[in-house]
Amino acid sequence: MGISMAARVATTRSVRTALAVAIVLAATSVAAAPAPKQGSESTAVASAGPVRASDLFHRTLRGTVFLVADLPEKGFSAGSGWLVDAKRRLVITNDHVVERARRVRAYFPMYKDGSLVAERPTYLKEGRAIEGELIDSDPKCDLALVRLSAVPGGAAALVLAPQSPAIGETIHSIGNPGAIDALWVYTHGTVRAVHRFRERDGVFEARVVETQSPVNAGDSGGPAVNDRGELVAVVSRGRRDARLLQQFIDVTEVRAYLQTAMPLVDPKTAEQFNTRGVRRHARGRFDDAICDFTDALRLDATFREALNNRGWCFYEKGDFTTALRDFDAAIQGGYREFGAYRGRAYANQRAGKSASVVADLNEAIRRRPDDAGLYFDRGMAQALAGRSKQAIADFTASIERGPTAAALYHRACLRSRNGRDEEALRDFAAALDREGENAEILNARGACLYKLGRYDEALADHHRALRLDASNAEYYNDRGLVFYKLEQYRQALEDFCRAVALDGKNAVYWYNRGMAQKELGDLDAAQTDFEKAAELDPKKYQGRQTRFYGKHVRVTNASKERIKVYAVYRAVDDDGKRRWVPGEPGQEDPAVWTFDPGETAVLAYQGQRIVADVIRLWAKSASGAWTEWKDQDQEIAPPGGYFGEKMLVYTFTFN
Repeated sequence: MGISMAARVATTRSVRTALAVAIVLAATSVAAAPAPKQGSESTAVASAGPVRASDLFHRTLRGTVFLVADLPEKGFSAGSGWLVDAKRRLVITNDHVVERARRVRAYFPMYKDGSLVAERPTYLKEGRAIEGELIDSDPKCDLALVRLSAVPGGAAALVLAPQSPAIGETIHSIGNPGAIDALWVYTHGTVRAVHRFRERDGVFEARVVETQSPVNAGDSGGPAVNDRGELVAVVSRGRRDARLLQQFIDVTEVRAYLQTAMPLVDPKTAEQFNTRGVRRHARGRFDDAICDFTDALRLDATFREALNNRGWCFYEKGDFTTALRDFDAAIQGGYREFGAYRGRAYANQRAGKSASVVADLNEAIRRRPDDAGLYFDRGMAQALAGRSKQAIADFTASIERGPTAAALYHRACLRSRNGRDEEALRDFAAALDREGENAEILNARGACLYKLGRYDEALADHHRALRLDASNAEYYNDRGLVFYKLEQYRQALEDFCRAVALDGKNAVYWYNRGMAQKELGDLDAAQTDFEKAAELDPKKYQGRQTRFYGKHVRVTNASKERIKVYAVYRAVDDDGKRRWVPGEPGQEDPAVWTFDPGETAVLAYQGQRIVADVIRLWAKSASGAWTEWKDQDQEIAPPGGYFGEKMLVYTFTFN
């Protein structure tokens, strides 16, 4: 009593965005309900002694169901289940069968002329589908509880065995393998081991029964019984690292799960609704969880934990305004757990209200000063606000309390941005040691190596990043920059083309492709790319790479006499159209300018500066003449033009 349990219920593995969501159970403990009583409310499927396998099959079949679940974003899943409480219409199956199902349908065995109907298509076309509600699911033990809208007459709940099966004992199971059209398939096997097992990913951890029973996908969730018809395990999965070895969930896990799940079937108190909401939130069932937290608040309007928890659900759904309202109400109502401050900080950040984000995270840290995740969160907020020094300090504090790849990665990025590249490289290496091969970290390290001029090492990292993720435009762009620096313009162009194809709204990729096109001499293509970059980001790229077809002309009189300068030039307009001014050479008098000794000026004709790509220029003084270029064209701008922020000036000096 009086203790609130805070638990993170949603995280992302991305090292660029680290989301640590805190959600709390009610301070008031929830009484655990005993496992359902069987036998008094329905015909129990069990026998005092061993029975024949065929009789055992038919008895167990009375409590077995074929399940079809509609899963968000996955279509549907089919599996098996078994009746644990006939009066309350409750079925147990695997978590991985129903996951976050929007809808569950159950089919009980059908009989025709006294014989079992076993054809799957018959059930799907003609069978009675009983609607089910997913009450709860738990990936840790891979069990789920479904409540049906009805149970047919003759159906009977299975009886739980009092203890785990013994090694060497025979167990019998019924399932609905998806590889064939037959339902209610019987298998049997021998118990080889009973032990606690933990998956490498850390999600599944439970006491399991290992057997060589030949079960398949679709059998999952079905019952496994002993020779007396008592349920000793639930069919679950095959071992990924072994052949002919199946794992069933032991009956002791079933009993423990029912202790947790049964109070959630028909919650009566605010605490029970809150508890169910917490578990549904953990499974990503945000709409269902919101309903539960709302019911908790209906029963107890002062239940601030439920407000906080509902706020997290709205946050996960992207409704940041409503999330803020709940977090505000929880805090203003006296709820002072760190999770509410963290939630309000996240919601404010996502809603674009960054002013109070750091203040809320300060409050969260004051309540949980040893929480590495909170320092990381504040570091992210500081970084987004442009406060690199403070962000680095917070990432360092997070690393000191519990180093993660995310904190090391973000500190590395900031250190590199602030010119501390050698320190950044050490952080990138440490992040990779923790994370393993990670495309984002490798690409960022490649960019850091590029800054240091270590181009071969940079290319190696970018190659590795793209092998891991060939769909990321940024990775192609960054590798293209290295190729460009190495003057391998064709390879650079290929990478920039892939970047543009993957993300055509990024002005940087268009601009970089234009630069590669320019170096390869395709100026028309380059111009198109530069114009597109300027269209997408005019503030950054407008006028940065303008195509010019001519140059201004500057004359310097370095002689000690007054001179007259004469010129006939080919003028070029903005569209690249050309004409000789004042006229064709030899057909019109040249333009004339007078320069005093030491004078320098840009030539203008008829009030406008000359813009020319070809010119004939000569000069005369009282004592001599400069006529080298009087009768031949001097090309002062390339035929296809050139790119730059402003027009270039060509200088003639008369000595």
